[in-house]
Amino acid sequence: MGNEEDYSQEFRDDTVSRSYQPVRSEKPPAPPVEIPIEVISEDALTGVIENYITREGTDYGMVEVNHETKVRQIRDQIHKGYVKIVFDPDSESVTIMSQKQWDDTQAAYAAAT
Repeated sequence: MGNEEDYSQEFRDDTVSRSYQPVRSEKPPAPPVEIPIEVISEDALTGVIENYITREGTDYGMVEVNHETKVRQIRDQIHKGYVKIVFDPDSESVTIMSQKQWDDTQAAYAAAT
């Protein structure tokens, strides 16, 4: 495995940020898949949002925002289409991405293939 390269790329916008690292292996990377909101139960959606908040943290500026408000804000952004729920088949993980992050990720995978 001494032949591995660092493919990390920083995706940022005003809404959310995430350091994205596709898992590298012998097979070509599988592109991330958008998970339509309609196929996720409310409990699963809440779990994804809470996991994202805990894992990524959020910056709300000078005013501290409580956990319930953060969950509601992200849920609203998902329902309005500002952010997407995304499954990465290589890492077998789920995250939340802004539309810009999704577009950048899709472009990065297209360029890699």
